[in-house]
Amino acid sequence: MSQVGAPISQPTPGSLPVGSQITIAPPWTSSYEPTVTSSGCSGTCPAQPVNFVYLYTQPSTTAPLLSDPALHSSGSGTTDASDWGDKAVAGQTFVVAGEQGDWTAIWYADQKAWFYNPGGQYAAPSNRTLQMVVMPKGTSAIPVYGRAYPEASAYPSSITPQTVTPLNYTIPPGQAYVPEPAGKGDYVDTPYNSTETVVTGTTTYYPIRFNHRLAYVMASDVKLVPAVLPPGTYNAVGPVRVLDTRNGTGGISTPVGPGATIKLQVTGKNGVPSGATAVVLNVTAVNATKNSYVTVYPDGKARPVASNLNFTAGEAFPNLVVVPVINGKVDFYNYTGSVNLIADLAGYYMN
Repeated sequence: MSQVGAPISQPTPGSLPVGSQITIAPPWTSSYEPTVTSSGCSGTCPAQPVNFVYLYTQPSTTAPLLSDPALHSSGSGTTDASDWGDKAVAGQTFVVAGEQGDWTAIWYADQKAWFYNPGGQYAAPSNRTLQMVVMPKGTSAIPVYGRAYPEASAYPSSITPQTVTPLNYTIPPGQAYVPEPAGKGDYVDTPYNSTETVVTGTTTYYPIRFNHRLAYVMASDVKLVPAVLPPGTYNAVGPVRVLDTRNGTGGISTPVGPGATIKLQVTGKNGVPSGATAVVLNVTAVNATKNSYVTVYPDGKARPVASNLNFTAGEAFPNLVVVPVINGKVDFYNYTGSVNLIADLAGYYMN
């Protein structure tokens, strides 16, 4: 992963708190060569390092491997190389669901899945910038989707709406998953030899790290909460309003125009020390004149391609953002039209 610019933190001995994020990181050495079977090997494959950990139903190698309803109508998972239902792959990030001795549990495909993690060697505390999790909002299990399609009313009459059908999984209350930035459901219609049409709805989805792939949950079904962090890393100080371009809070008193970037000083005030390395902001776009997006990023760095907020004209759209701090500032970029931006400070990181 380091060769593609996304290094994984080194596994760290010690307890990982329940509710924290961990990234799967087994050692790529001869010390870790679990049994793998395959029809291509005519049974057991030659011993070699692998990039995954096996997932069990209980903290024991004698317990059944995790069973996935899409693969196993009954029984347990297998050691077959193609059985993705009981394997968490290096680089994937999940939420800790429990610990027992040398075993760590994660929430995986709506189940509590255990993997052998002696001395914390096979997983690392997440080094993702976004340390948030999503959980069911109420007391009932929520559906999980394989696609983030718009609602039927968003389609023009010339396009047949795609059916919004849940997968055969649900997420019970109490479980938590790592989200990617929220976005509106969309569908691209690409008829042969004709111009494509992009249909964008009003339903907001979160992509989540669910099993071996991304899945989707509706934002209306979940709550976004901070992940549990090791002591000393995160400091809550808010909420405190630090930016409101409608009234001049933060030093900017006009809407952010098309292609414009504004800078916000965040350290040295509101309880954020000069040594803070990142801040947690709840950013809201209001009174937008056009469909647009906003990117929040460290001052002095190249603006990333990814956006933090995607909104339609006239919509008030919030999103929680964790952004590194450089020069004591963070920057806000608006793609097109004009929009007022509000930012409420929730806390900061020191490392």
